[in-house]
Amino acid sequence: MKRTHKIVLGFFGLMMVAAMTVFAATIPIPEAQATTSFTDTITVTVVGTRVMVDIVNPENGVTLFHHDQELRIDYQNTNSITLTGVYKDANNVEHSFTIDTVPTTGDTAGTVPVPLNLNNYGYGQYTITAVGDGTDGTPATDFITFKYVPLDINIPDPNPTDEVPIDLEYDFDNVCSVDINVYLGNVLIAPPSPIHVEAPTTHVVIPLDKLESGQYTIVATPYDCPSDPDDEPKPLPFGPTTDFNVDKDEDIPVPDTGGQFFGMNISKTDYLLTAIIVFFAFGLLSLWIVIKGRRSNKRR
Repeated sequence: MKRTHKIVLGFFGLMMVAAMTVFAATIPIPEAQATTSFTDTITVTVVGTRVMVDIVNPENGVTLFHHDQELRIDYQNTNSITLTGVYKDANNVEHSFTIDTVPTTGDTAGTVPVPLNLNNYGYGQYTITAVGDGTDGTPATDFITFKYVPLDINIPDPNPTDEVPIDLEYDFDNVCSVDINVYLGNVLIAPPSPIHVEAPTTHVVIPLDKLESGQYTIVATPYDCPSDPDDEPKPLPFGPTTDFNVDKDEDIPVPDTGGQFFGMNISKTDYLLTAIIVFFAFGLLSLWIVIKGRRSNKRR
């Protein structure tokens, strides 16, 4: 019985091994391959539907001196832009105005220019607001601030010969005085700089006898009138500039150490050199005559 039992158990063990072998053979074997690394770039483009306006010119916080300006506004998904302005004059009185409603070109994004004449409003601290209206999204808003101080400097004769005339245009009520500084390159010329002009003077002259030939730059610095008469006028950090050239016909002085001969200035050195040349010329001539006379005597 024991032997029969062992045979049965052995046969059963062989059947289990055979079954496991068949099962293992039916399992798919993955292909062996070397591990590789790679980099791929996926570009995702998102098309925004948000309305956007951005005033890019002039820069925020600048001081403007010329009345003829141009607003430049970047926009996105905007059908039209409404522009409004507020400025405070020298007495801090606030004035509001509407510039215009500007249609865009119909593109998804772009830049629209808007001319702006500041003389229509005057001296003061400005705030310009742009409101963009689009079909999708809520309206977008942007604003800038700047100061407008009317001041223009002009040279009627760009190539002066005797003197440099300078004409100034500024707001007498709000600009108390103007300093004019003259530069040759980066060098401040003093004198004539600085030239201090009190309002309402608008015409000054720079004498050319103090300037040499070259290209000059004039920088005008305005002084704001204080609201309190007891306060000193405050200069602005910079002002408008203009250029002019000085081209002098400067005669080079020639020392008159001798005399005049047919309009030529003859110096003492010229006389000395001439005498030496004449001396050697007559000496050579005399020597040639002596040698020639001796030769003639020998032939006889």
